[in-house]
Amino acid sequence: GYGVHKRGDTEVPSKLNGGGDPGAAADENLAAPKTPFSIFCYGDSLTFGMSDLHSRESYPYSKYLEQELNHLFDPDSASESTESESQTQLPATVVEHYGHPGWTATNMLNHMQSDNDGICSIIRRIPTLSLMIILVGTNDIAQMTNVGKDVARLIIGSIVDVHKGAINCAEEESNSKFHTLAVGIPESAYQEMVPVASEISLYVNNALKSFASSYLDGKVSYVEFPIPYQEGDDKWGADGMHLTQKGYEVLAKELAPHVKNILDNIDSV
Repeated sequence: GYGVHKRGDTEVPSKLNGGGDPGAAADENLAAPKTPFSIFCYGDSLTFGMSDLHSRESYPYSKYLEQELNHLFDPDSASESTESESQTQLPATVVEHYGHPGWTATNMLNHMQSDNDGICSIIRRIPTLSLMIILVGTNDIAQMTNVGKDVARLIIGSIVDVHKGAINCAEEESNSKFHTLAVGIPESAYQEMVPVASEISLYVNNALKSFASSYLDGKVSYVEFPIPYQEGDDKWGADGMHLTQKGYEVLAKELAPHVKNILDNIDSV
């Protein structure tokens, strides 16, 4: 099935002190509000937040990631801010997402320039985009008709080209601070039943890790998918491929420190 969910319910106030005391704006001791980091999660059904092949509920991890990041950047904000202050304060991050169930890395490449769901279109729409988190590969593994390193290299090539293409699009838009984060292909019940699929997944992930570590200017990072598959684990859905709501919350919590580290490095340049 096809699904579009975009994280768009967090609005950045256009004026932090709109309508306030004119004298306050002139106070030289007041620091200008810091523009939030823009993050975009892009991927397949795991980014869409599908919990089960037969469920209509979705729990995109982008929502939980935004909450985790804003807490990491300002741990005391929630407890110390009044309700009126929380409505006017700029968040540290704004996280959106697009997840297309069933997509492979090749599908992403073929849609790079698509008006609605293409990576380049998203980068043009958000000129200050700092980071795109790309989670893909589950369907590439599941849809293999052959096995072996040749197939693995095709998957690697497609995922690598997605990252390179995203960075090229950002450069065309003069966004020099744009980075990508590759999340490793997760384990699954399918891989447990088909050991060769697990071997290819591991081979692809090792190659992606090597690609990221050697990429120019460190603009590509890699992180292992943080939740191992285990039958009966309440973080995994009944189909053994998708996560439960708890699983997506844990995914966000585990990714957040890695994402914050990337953003801190971007901010220091």
